[in-house]
Amino acid sequence: KRLAARRGITLSDLVGEALRAALAEPSRPAPRFEMVTYGEGATRVHHEPKDFAAALEEDDRRSPGE
Repeated sequence: KRLAARRGITLSDLVGEALRAALAEPSRPAPRFEMVTYGEGATRVHHEPKDFAAALEEDDRRSPGE
């Protein structure tokens, strides 16, 4: 608020300027995500989102008693 007052602009204009400046900068790519796991499994497994969806559907099909 003080900076906006010193510059003689509204707080909304100051925020707008800051957002435009931040969005004008090129974005950095996100670092590669690596899931850390523990246990004896030496085999690496690759799962796709569709694999999780299929597992959830299968779980929903099972009766509560199983």
